[in-house]
Amino acid sequence: MSTQPPSVAVIGAGISGLVAARELEARGLSVRVFEAEARVGGKIATGTLHGMSIEEGPDSFLARDPCVSELCAELGLGDELVAPAVFGAHILRGGRLVKLPSGLPYGIPISPWSAYRTGTLSKMGALRAAVEPLAARRLSGPDVSVASFISSRFGREALDHLVDPLLAGTRAGSTAEMSLAAALPAIDGAARDHRSVSTALRRARRASGESAGPPFLGLRGGLTRVVEALRAGLGSVTTGTKVEGLRASAHSRYELTLSGGEKVPADGVVLTLPSYASAPLVAPLAPEASRRLATIDHASVAVISLVYPKGALALPPDGSGLLIPSAAGRMLTACTWFSQKWPHAGPSDGSQIVRAFVGRAGRTGFLDLDDDELAERAAKELTDILGSATRFDEARVSRWDRSLPQYKVGHLLRVSEIEESLRQYPGVAVAGASYHGSGLPDCIRSARAAARAVERGLGARVSTPTGA
Repeated sequence: MSTQPPSVAVIGAGISGLVAARELEARGLSVRVFEAEARVGGKIATGTLHGMSIEEGPDSFLARDPCVSELCAELGLGDELVAPAVFGAHILRGGRLVKLPSGLPYGIPISPWSAYRTGTLSKMGALRAAVEPLAARRLSGPDVSVASFISSRFGREALDHLVDPLLAGTRAGSTAEMSLAAALPAIDGAARDHRSVSTALRRARRASGESAGPPFLGLRGGLTRVVEALRAGLGSVTTGTKVEGLRASAHSRYELTLSGGEKVPADGVVLTLPSYASAPLVAPLAPEASRRLATIDHASVAVISLVYPKGALALPPDGSGLLIPSAAGRMLTACTWFSQKWPHAGPSDGSQIVRAFVGRAGRTGFLDLDDDELAERAAKELTDILGSATRFDEARVSRWDRSLPQYKVGHLLRVSEIEESLRQYPGVAVAGASYHGSGLPDCIRSARAAARAVERGLGARVSTPTGA
């Protein structure tokens, strides 16, 4: 007599939820995915502007991490990956654009004099960073903030003009509160294993034989193609339906309550929502986990895509964007020269497209502006920085409320406590950007780890998919 496979409910259909569902189905489990929004993909979204596709969320992923590339290959999209036509950032320093030199992993000046020659660091700033191998000692003890570690090792200038702007676009947080272990795990690991971080990073670079190729890859047609391919391969994905309740059940291990009132039994549950949205759902099961989930803050950001006439902006030809330090006091945190970075996706009439980013934790007033005001303010700052007074032709504003998790000091300990608390409930796991990294590779790994945890919790005898 055949038996039904264990059932798992996946709550949330962003990249984490879709990957978790794919992994669970490949292991022979019965999976249903529930998404409150009308579409899948979460922060991966490809919109239309000036008659062309443009990313509203991330436009690329780290090439050196094979996680996303391998997933694309599995989905039949491997041949569609594309590298930027030009790559390299400029930093706004003293009101002018300064090219960020190569050889600065995570903004760490392991070649201080190269940073000095480009104007990224002053002579005194480079000298301060250069003495790190002489004065350093191994990091020990509890987690520390990015600001305290970088400023003590490499000087305040390296923090303000290198590390801070590089983290602004990906973390949108304050380096004074940001966890070194969670936000820069490679740096934390090097500091705990070696006396000198810069020496360790130089040795690691030589040993890896790291190529000079672009560190990022994108996908022709937009990253939305990944989530569309994931959804197409799944058995049951319900959109426009919010999960409003989760409790232990006498008839199945768990029971979900949907926004329409329907009760859905499940043997296992994967929550891939932001931690603050998962908190009330797990409260009836694990109050302590719920409390800790609610303490992980998330910053709101906006992406403003602007279309300018051909040749209107004097964009640096040797780079793909601009990073802006917090100390500059600007609304903008970063800009990408989208049509220059991805000419295959650029307008056929030669128009220039710039994506401008707004939003830092603790500085949310700008996001209270309406879309038109936000676009005008972004264009004014671009005019100030680039020296062009040409007005933009079109604009698209994409808002991402409470989208970037803030990894504050002690973050990994909080996550460990959440996961430990949930182990009391076999078959329940959390995944997504709130926990072990917010990049696409991080989310994919988190989803796969959650799928394995649920499988173990259910004690299901299922096959393991190739490449998992």
